[in-house]
Amino acid sequence: MIAVRVVWSLWLAVMVALGALLATVVFGALAPSAHAAEAIPRVAQSYRSEVIRYNRYVWGPAAPVATLAGQIEQESAWDPRARSPYASGLTQFTPATARWISRLYPDLAEAAPLDPRWAIRAQSRYMRRLYLAYVTAATECEQMAMALSAYNGGAGHTNRQRRWAREAGDDPAYWFGHSENFCRRPAWACRENIRYPRVILLKRQVKYRPWGRGVDCSEAAQ
Repeated sequence: MIAVRVVWSLWLAVMVALGALLATVVFGALAPSAHAAEAIPRVAQSYRSEVIRYNRYVWGPAAPVATLAGQIEQESAWDPRARSPYASGLTQFTPATARWISRLYPDLAEAAPLDPRWAIRAQSRYMRRLYLAYVTAATECEQMAMALSAYNGGAGHTNRQRRWAREAGDDPAYWFGHSENFCRRPAWACRENIRYPRVILLKRQVKYRPWGRGVDCSEAAQ
């Protein structure tokens, strides 16, 4: 009888240990998604459906929703009233660029950078246009990095840096570690423009993966 109780106790202890191990594995696997979702600013959730819906409309089902949401966080921290010396709104359009993009895409109607809905749509349209301008990039990550650089500092600067990289014998098909190094602007502007794609692609987009796909920049992060 004692032997039976000992065996029963050992069996029960093994079952408890296995249960604990299984819980650790299951909840450990779920933890990254839960953590990422919790890291999304609460204010961002009110714009979630518009960001997902319109970007899929413009970019297609594989829209880089997480990347573009991370960009909005970088631009304004989801504050539709955000203002800088030159730009305003959720996606920080300058008045001139806002007017230009509205004329280019009739569905945007009149420029209204302080209107969150307009700002999200204009960002999607503009980023898609910039992204397609860099189809010769080596990877999707490098292509998106160039588009983000152009959004932040102007396509003219990004294009010149790629040209200077090529003239120096470097590879203009790469932004990270290559074309980004050929900035010839004031030091503060170079620092900001170099940091901009990196912080969005290597940090901010990760938390928005619950909203949709992000651009894979794992190699660039190495």
